[in-house]
Amino acid sequence: MATSAKTPFSHYQNGKYGTLPGNPGNNSEVTQDMHLKMSKKIAQLTKVIYALNTKNDEHEAVVQTLKEQHEEQIQQLLSETREKILKIKQKIDNDSDHKHTISNLQNCVAEHEKHKKEALSKFEGYKRQTEERENKLKTEHSQKYLELSQEVLAAKRHFEEQLSKFELWRKEADSEKEKALEEQKQIHTKEMDELRDFFRSQNNDWLNECAKIEDKYKAELEGLRAQSETLNSEKQKLTEDYESKLAKAKAFYEKELEVLRNAKDSSVEDVVNRYKQEQEKLKKDFLSQQKELKLQIERLVNELSVSEENTDKLRKELDSLRDGMKDKDATSSGLFQQLQQVRVEAADASKRLKELQSELVATKERCSQQAEDLNRKSVHIGQLEGTVVQKTSKIKELEDEIRKLKDRLSWLESERKSLENQKESLSESQQSQLKSLERSLEDLSIEKQTMMTRLEKEIQSLKEKSATRERELTEQHTSQVQQLNQAHSQSLEMTKKKADDQLTQTKEEMLKKYHEDVERLNKDKSSLLDEFERTKQELHNKLAAAEAEVQRLEKIVKDSESGLGSASSQINSLKDASHRLKSELEKTREELRTSKTNAANLKVELDKLQNLYDAKMIEAQAELKTKLEKLSVDLESKWSETLKKETMELRRDLTHQKEEEKKAALQQLSRLKDEEIAASKRGWENIVNELQRQVNELKSKLNNAETVSAGELERLQREAAEEKRRLEERMAQAAEEFAQEVAAIEAKHAAELQALIKQKEEEIQEMESSLKTKHMQDIQTSLTAHRAALDGQKLEGERLRQQALEEQKTAHQQQLEKTKEELHERHMTHVTEITESHQQQLEAARLELERAVEISHQRDRDHCMQIEELKAEITQRERHIKNFQEEIQKLKNNIDKLTRELEQKAKEMLKVRNDANLQIKKKEEVLHKRHLQEIENIKQDFSRESESMMSEFTEAQEILKDKISELQIMLEEAEEKYNNRDSRPEDLELIQQLRDAISEREGRMKQLIDEKRYYQLELVNRETNFNKVFNNTTNVGVINPLANKKPKKGEKPPVSKHSSQPSLGTNRLDPLPNSPMHHEALNPSKPLPSFTKKFVK
Repeated sequence: MATSAKTPFSHYQNGKYGTLPGNPGNNSEVTQDMHLKMSKKIAQLTKVIYALNTKNDEHEAVVQTLKEQHEEQIQQLLSETREKILKIKQKIDNDSDHKHTISNLQNCVAEHEKHKKEALSKFEGYKRQTEERENKLKTEHSQKYLELSQEVLAAKRHFEEQLSKFELWRKEADSEKEKALEEQKQIHTKEMDELRDFFRSQNNDWLNECAKIEDKYKAELEGLRAQSETLNSEKQKLTEDYESKLAKAKAFYEKELEVLRNAKDSSVEDVVNRYKQEQEKLKKDFLSQQKELKLQIERLVNELSVSEENTDKLRKELDSLRDGMKDKDATSSGLFQQLQQVRVEAADASKRLKELQSELVATKERCSQQAEDLNRKSVHIGQLEGTVVQKTSKIKELEDEIRKLKDRLSWLESERKSLENQKESLSESQQSQLKSLERSLEDLSIEKQTMMTRLEKEIQSLKEKSATRERELTEQHTSQVQQLNQAHSQSLEMTKKKADDQLTQTKEEMLKKYHEDVERLNKDKSSLLDEFERTKQELHNKLAAAEAEVQRLEKIVKDSESGLGSASSQINSLKDASHRLKSELEKTREELRTSKTNAANLKVELDKLQNLYDAKMIEAQAELKTKLEKLSVDLESKWSETLKKETMELRRDLTHQKEEEKKAALQQLSRLKDEEIAASKRGWENIVNELQRQVNELKSKLNNAETVSAGELERLQREAAEEKRRLEERMAQAAEEFAQEVAAIEAKHAAELQALIKQKEEEIQEMESSLKTKHMQDIQTSLTAHRAALDGQKLEGERLRQQALEEQKTAHQQQLEKTKEELHERHMTHVTEITESHQQQLEAARLELERAVEISHQRDRDHCMQIEELKAEITQRERHIKNFQEEIQKLKNNIDKLTRELEQKAKEMLKVRNDANLQIKKKEEVLHKRHLQEIENIKQDFSRESESMMSEFTEAQEILKDKISELQIMLEEAEEKYNNRDSRPEDLELIQQLRDAISEREGRMKQLIDEKRYYQLELVNRETNFNKVFNNTTNVGVINPLANKKPKKGEKPPVSKHSSQPSLGTNRLDPLPNSPMHHEALNPSKPLPSFTKKFVK
């Protein structure tokens, strides 16, 4: 019986402690626990290593993608540089084409000079032809004179009858000639009076118009100055309102930010306090439950002494599994919930920030609307000022520059205020930036003062120039009027030689003017080309500087990309920002190209207008020459034709034709002048309107670009601030998680150390106390597991926590009841065995103590190894933490650097854009001024040329009048010469013979008349003298009445004097020619034939 009782007890002891060789599996079971723990640790370490490896792979993938993107960007930059090189080559080709066109123009100018020389040679040939023609006319005149002399010789016989007629006709012609001369003198005096009145009225009209224009522009200037003052006051009011609204918005925004920060801090503190309170409550609950469980354990210690090993194994397995699962669930669920809460809070904060940003956007839109209203008003002012003279336009442009500078200064002052408000929270680098901004503000203020002084000086100089210009114009006007009067008075007194001298002088002056105009145009052309090349060089330099700046930014971004690991999103955002900046740069370049093309188009238009002006001048000169030639040819032909006709018809035709031509020429000239002036005015007005429209469009484009760039800069700043805040939140979350993990590991490590120390002391003291302490440690581990589970359930939610606690309680109670039943059954079965094996237990106690000591030593070694491993893990984690902190610090530094660089680049971009806008505006102003100056020069040249043409026309008219008067005088002199010409000896002999014949005939006529009278008296006194006839003294008459009376002795025949009139019957008329009333016997000589008077041509 003793042996049978001993065997089960020894078997139990051997199965329990595993010292016997019959049950070698007990030692392996003890090492399996250690292996399980080690495997868990190794699994955790492998997971950590896997996570780190995956993170490293992700970082390597990100770095690879960044490298690929960097290479793509390099390829894009290379392609862009190629395109730029091609464009530059195209520009060089265009420049070569421009030079070719310039050479062509120079060749054209040389050809024009050749044509001019040819025209002068033709004119000289024409002069020679005219001189030859005059010589021919002289020869023809001499021939005709000879013919006339021959006709006079043929008409000798009929000259007697025509002498009286000729004398009568001469008297009539003299009277008519005197009348016509008096009429011409009256007409000439009337025309002179009309011209004098016309010039006086024209001078008065010019003076009145000048006075009206001065009054008109004085009123407009005063109105515009008043408008500018009102607009300045409105602008000051608007700026004050804008600054007050900005100050209010800033104060409101800062208050709301403080409220949000306070609310955030208070909410975080409330959450922490709530969590602490819940933790304390749970601790209290766990302590109460622990006390209850300890009481229950003390009650059941005696009952559970048999089944400790099985329960220990099961509980250890359960505890290990639960610890692994619940630690993971607790950590992941707690972190997830914390992340959700933080995300909710961040979403609320972002919503508030978005609301504030929307309000800020609304305020900015209002400000932009106000700015647009101001721009509209400025555009309206510009349109009103477009009608004013060049002085007012310059003043307006200077005022616009002052406004822009004031706006820029106000913006910089607002930025300075905001930067001063944020100065306390900024780092040393940002303070240095603030100092640089303050320096730039001081420089800008100095620039403002210099600009104001310069603008005032320019305004004063413009006023002085305008006054001097007005004085010069008045003096020129008076001098021109005096010159015209002098020229008019001199032209009346000038002779043909002076007229020729004036013609030569005018030709030389026209040539000089032409050469001066050509030189001036060449100079203007060269200056424009120089300006174009200079502007092109400046723009190339600016483009090169901008490209170098972009390359430097890209290098900085690449350097920052090499240090960035987990900030790939930030890098992408910065790349997007850099792409946007590049797009803005391209936009600005395109705007510069468009401005270049506009300048080139304006230059081409100016060249076209200059060419049109030159062509018109050439056409006008050619027309003048043709008109003068036509007039000369017509006058010569008319004079050659009219000299063949009668003098009266010639004079009437000349006067009529002269008046008609004068009227038609004046009308045509006035009409052409009015049409040309109207066309030029319309063209210049259209050009000015187009230029103003282009300037307004460029201004609107620049304003839009400024608003867009400002909006994009604000958006980039907001994104950078959000990225910074998000990274700070992530860092805080990571730090909190790491602190929680470290605290949990330290707590676990401390608890395990305390448990091991207690277990070691209790196992050394006694086996029973070791069993109790082991049981208590197991319970504590289960409690820690339950606590971890409860912590995870607490983080998941209070409702789930309560349910989990109830479920765990019920499960624990069920397990306890099951264990109780099993233990009760085992206890009932083994009570007999315990009583029988009591002695064996006492014997085995010693062996168990020895084995327990060995086990304790082994556990100590295991614990030391675990402690070393944990220390190594702690050191590794600390290293990782330090590395992460260093990386986070580097990321922060990189972020700060990038933000600074972005701000600097944004400022540089703004400066570059402002400089480009200022340069574009300056170029526009210079071109506009130059254009206006050219317009004024063209107008002045046109007025001068029109005046010169009028003066030439008047001089030509006067020359023609002088020619007419000279020809009239020459005609009168020719008539007088013809009338008073010296007779030839042949003619004198013929005249003498004719006079002798006439005297003989007169003597015969006297005889006949005497005889006739005698016979008539005889017939009358026949009756009375009949007795006398038949007296002794007969006195018989002559039978033959035709017989000549014999002269008495001593008497001479009557000698007739050489006179053209008969001696008898002076009061009687001569018989008419061709009258048949005379008998041939009485009038044997034939009468003279009737012929017309012929004059020498």
